[in-house]
Amino acid sequence: MNGIADIIELDLTGPDDEYEQFLKSLINPEKLVEQDYRKRTNKSLNMNVSVSWSILRDLTYRSEFGLDQGWGQSKRYYGPLTGESRNVGGNLPLGEITNSDSRGYRWTNTVNYSLKSLEKHDLSFLVGQELVTTGKGFSEFNRAKYFADNITPEKLFATMTLGTQDRHTTTVFEGEKLASFFGRINYQFDSRFLLTLTARADGSTKFAPGNQWGFFPAASAAWRVSNEKFMENVNFVKDLKLRASWGAAGNNRIGFGDVAQPYYTYSSQQLPNPDIKWETTITRNAGLDFTLFGNKLNGTLDFYWNTTKDLLVSFNIPQTTGFSTQQQNVGQTSNKGIELSFNAAIINKKDFELSASFNVGYNKAKIDNLGGDNVKSFNSNWAGTDLKTIDDYRAYVGRTIGLMFGYVTDGMYTVDDFSSYNPTTRTYVLKPGVANVGAFMGGISVRPGVLKLKDLDANGSIDGNDRQVIGSALPKYSGGFGFNTRYKGFDFSAFFNWVTGNDVYNTGKIAYNMYYRTTYGNLLATSDYNNRFHYIDASGNLVTDLTELQKLNADAKTWSPFSMGNAAPVFHSFAVEDGSFLRLNTVSLGYSLPKKLLSKVWMTQFRIYATVYNAFLLTNYSGYDPEVTTTRNSSYSQLTPGVDYSAYPKSRNYTVGVNVTF
Repeated sequence: MNGIADIIELDLTGPDDEYEQFLKSLINPEKLVEQDYRKRTNKSLNMNVSVSWSILRDLTYRSEFGLDQGWGQSKRYYGPLTGESRNVGGNLPLGEITNSDSRGYRWTNTVNYSLKSLEKHDLSFLVGQELVTTGKGFSEFNRAKYFADNITPEKLFATMTLGTQDRHTTTVFEGEKLASFFGRINYQFDSRFLLTLTARADGSTKFAPGNQWGFFPAASAAWRVSNEKFMENVNFVKDLKLRASWGAAGNNRIGFGDVAQPYYTYSSQQLPNPDIKWETTITRNAGLDFTLFGNKLNGTLDFYWNTTKDLLVSFNIPQTTGFSTQQQNVGQTSNKGIELSFNAAIINKKDFELSASFNVGYNKAKIDNLGGDNVKSFNSNWAGTDLKTIDDYRAYVGRTIGLMFGYVTDGMYTVDDFSSYNPTTRTYVLKPGVANVGAFMGGISVRPGVLKLKDLDANGSIDGNDRQVIGSALPKYSGGFGFNTRYKGFDFSAFFNWVTGNDVYNTGKIAYNMYYRTTYGNLLATSDYNNRFHYIDASGNLVTDLTELQKLNADAKTWSPFSMGNAAPVFHSFAVEDGSFLRLNTVSLGYSLPKKLLSKVWMTQFRIYATVYNAFLLTNYSGYDPEVTTTRNSSYSQLTPGVDYSAYPKSRNYTVGVNVTF
């Protein structure tokens, strides 16, 4: 417990003992977990068949067909202690069952022709066609409530008809269809010069007629420098290749939320837009591949510049239309960067081997165009409409993506910010020149111990104009490194990855340093009674005198959790943290039995191993995991990255296994 609310006066002797009611309202978390039962079962059937026909010596036809069938069932039981039962179930158990099935298929046909009798020239052609259908299926949802309070989840799901039916819906999913035609030409001259040309046309039912088709060409060329005559005496270079590429790729992954009901209507909050079309990404790349010192060192160096135009983004629209959002093609973004990677065989002896790898990348993202605007606002929506000045992200032409927009934390109001206390009006009087937050945050009135925000426009009060960019979600650098080693029969490997230069929007530092949507909720340790500013002394008396308040809070480190209203969280720089980290992704230890011993039992390999995934994490981030993006607005989540909204941390997995080869 974080202490009784400081500003609430409790009558511990009267018939309506608030403290007793508070204690009775507390729920044992273990019992709550037992009464919040959920079970999800998914079954899938994947079938693939292919046939190849050599029509001529250099002409081959191939056909592939794949079928995917899925079945799912989700069961949810809410016991009397759960919030769902309290709110809509009359403090009695209720249950939900969802049954669904889905199906899809893929049919691909290709013809490949190779010319191999042209001396130094190698030339091949490929043309093909593909049909893909996904997401077609059916779903049935059944919800019933008011069961006996002692019924178990198993009995409830077996006797759903004994409850009072609350909702029963069926949904037909029409699915999505994609048709593609593609071709490729590969040319190689004397194993020195390489050229690849590709083109594809994709048609998607996600777009309206007239905009369904997109055309996406690509080209790449390479020069294997190491095969040139002037490299014959450069002995330390085994392979050296320069390459460059350009290509276009389409994106139709737009989560409309539309559920097409062929017999009725659409179930959606998004207004269909017949004018949207394919989002297109143009990639440009120049690179170098090298192998040196007889395979002891190899690596790649890449320079890239990618541009994405006609961005598919969901925008809020006036709800007078009957819808809340609409998908639109808006603007253009670009990414420029460098990537470097190495692999080195450091030691290679009979009983001992050691190799290492390293990679590092620098990326700079920029917004090139916003469809005529220079700035646009976006909402992470982690707190819905509760968040004060809800637009907590900004997109500016010429700047990077993922800019967090909020207030600047200025500590808390101290006794020195006030000149006096008026016992008649029960208000504190601020000194001249001290910005007044007033009732902006919806909590207790301005007084010592209230959260203080910077008055950026210097008008003496706090409002939506006192915000600025307070964080950037995209990292400046990222990379990884690892090593593999073997000593006789033992082998050991480890791989790390790291990120630096990015910020994380930690919503927990807001929601759990206030009583968000609760009366007696949990708080972070930073806001417990010993750390926060409080107004009740050891005798239970309310302290209002400025001198006495200063003595009472001589060691106070943070503001009162009542600074913000129950449903009025405020995004300020206190919640923005450095997201840099170093993670040990995998570490593995194994042992292989000697081959001489294995040969006696007709084996060629017997290896036992143990592997740990996500072994440890080094970071200054106060949340569970800085490698996170959780938002309640998936329609444009790429524009609001870096939000940690009670994200479940990455699990640590332990694996023990045996590899046997006969």
